[in-house]
Amino acid sequence: MGVPGVTGRRLLFVGSSQDNRCNVANIARIIRKTEKQQRTATSRYDALQQMSDEDLMEQFQAGTVEAFNILVDRYSERLMHYLY
Repeated sequence: MGVPGVTGRRLLFVGSSQDNRCNVANIARIIRKTEKQQRTATSRYDALQQMSDEDLMEQFQAGTVEAFNILVDRYSERLMHYLY
């Protein structure tokens, strides 16, 4: 049985087969956790992109750096045209 997210690679573990099964299980758990975190981050970013500028400023003032990044993305081209 393969490990989700790990394809085309062989994993080599030194030790007993019992240790190997534990290591593979730990790797699979880490991969699942990472994939879940990526999905959560993507959905959060999508939700922030739907917000108004005022709401994004409030989010940024509350400590959400991603909100500021979205504002920069929205207005960087206009700012560059203004400056140059």
